[in-house]
Amino acid sequence: MQKIVWLLIALVGVLAAMASMAINSDSSTVGYALLLGSLAGLIYFMPAFIAARRKHPNATAIVVLNAVAGWTFLGWVGALTWSLIRIKP
Repeated sequence: MQKIVWLLIALVGVLAAMASMAINSDSSTVGYALLLGSLAGLIYFMPAFIAARRKHPNATAIVVLNAVAGWTFLGWVGALTWSLIRIKP
């Protein structure tokens, strides 16, 4: 599960770099776009990463919620809250 989350984060960074290349071909701009895109992806997929790291029983559902509805602030907060709920043994 963690590999999938890291892959999604990397994908966001690469897409940001590709968008930067389409707008401006300056290599420093592309590097900044890759860095900022990866950072944005890390923040965006933080609930999914936390759920995968804690081996949450509903980690797959949290990743799907985060990926599909995370762009809405309510969806992101919901996924984050769900990933932080205590897991009963």
